[in-house]
Amino acid sequence: MVRTSINTISDDENVIEKIQIVWEKLNFETNERLYALQRAHSLYNEIEILRKQIEITIYNVELILNETISSSNSFQQAKNHLNKLKQIELDQRQSAEHDMAICQKRFDEFIGLLRP
Repeated sequence: MVRTSINTISDDENVIEKIQIVWEKLNFETNERLYALQRAHSLYNEIEILRKQIEITIYNVELILNETISSSNSFQQAKNHLNKLKQIELDQRQSAEHDMAICQKRFDEFIGLLRP
């Protein structure tokens, strides 16, 4: 009976030792998975930060693009206005030259009338 008791204790110690080994393996694996989960969470947070930065960059690019389009439109309007002013100036010059030609003609006619 003592021998059976010693064998049982020895068997129990072996079982306990095997359970401890399995427990340590499970604990190690759990820690590895926990680390992987924490790393995945950190990466997710980094991705979210980068996503928000990209959204801000896209928003800023859209603002600059809209300002550029607005400036381009304003520039085109100013250019069109300048071309209109140039055309008005040309028209006025031609009109003034025409009026001067008429005045010169009348002046010459008037001088011609004064000469015998």
